[in-house]
Amino acid sequence: MKLALLPLLLVAAAFAPLAPWIWSRWQAPDGFFSHGPLVPFAAAWLAWSRRRELAEACAERRGDWRALLLALPSAALLLAATFARVDSPAAFALLLLAAALAWLLHGPRCLKALAVPLAFLSFAVPWPMEFLADAVQTLKQLVVTASSALLAAAGTGIRAAGSYLVLPSGERLLVDDECSGLSSAIALLALGAFMAGSATTLSAPRRLLLLALALPVALAANLVRVVALASIGRASGAAAVDGWHDATNALVYVVAIVAFVSAERLLRRGEPAAGAAP
Repeated sequence: MKLALLPLLLVAAAFAPLAPWIWSRWQAPDGFFSHGPLVPFAAAWLAWSRRRELAEACAERRGDWRALLLALPSAALLLAATFARVDSPAAFALLLLAAALAWLLHGPRCLKALAVPLAFLSFAVPWPMEFLADAVQTLKQLVVTASSALLAAAGTGIRAAGSYLVLPSGERLLVDDECSGLSSAIALLALGAFMAGSATTLSAPRRLLLLALALPVALAANLVRVVALASIGRASGAAAVDGWHDATNALVYVVAIVAFVSAERLLRRGEPAAGAAP
């Protein structure tokens, strides 16, 4: 028993140097990973909701040495990333190593039972800043293009100019990094994954569909926010937008949550009842 705890202690020791970096990124002013502190609790709930399955699947103490095919590369990546001080790959490698240890100590059934909670923990790992910068610029351009197209189709006279939406009055509204929607997209992607992971009564294909809807719903919700702000600017002037800029952040999450819940209900409505004839 003590020998079996040794790999878990090694994983905990490997996590210790990463913990301050992860916490600082969770608390960073950019807000891209402000949802991070909630992820471990959500992952714990996903594991608890599968407690019977986990107890049965992980009761066996017979290890599976095939797990070394995952454990050894994960450990190598963890060591290399740690020495190179590249924190994001190191954190992801740590999750892979935890999965490999569950497989090694308790077999593939235990790994399968833990797959959803362990995979969900990846939403707590901050992305590299270089990747975030590229993603922000890509999403900003997408938001400007899509919102200006919708506003033009509605006959508002608002057009795009670089990172700005130009009002008929000539005033400009800047679509900044926050309006790219990356922060809400990451958080709502985690929410969609949580809903898909917790919807255990849905079939696997329907849960995958619910997960696949997460990113489009997040992007669409942010687009609704930008269009709403531009409409306020057209009606009341660019100065009026400042008073609504932060308040409409909640609109993104309200729209997305309503869309998620509606999608889940529609998927449940079409799900065959348990025990029904095929």
